[in-house]
Amino acid sequence: MPVPEAKHLWVGEKFVADVLDRIVNVIRPGFGDLPREWVGPMEKWSDL
Repeated sequence: MPVPEAKHLWVGEKFVADVLDRIVNVIRPGFGDLPREWVGPMEKWSDL
């Protein structure tokens, strides 16, 4: 299923969420959109 204006999945952040939502909809119809924000705990990664 084509995504209008998207030339490549990873070029242009605005298309990534749209394409991933479409993939989820094919695999699991009715699931809805993926979350856009993280609400869990967060740790900062650093080189040790």
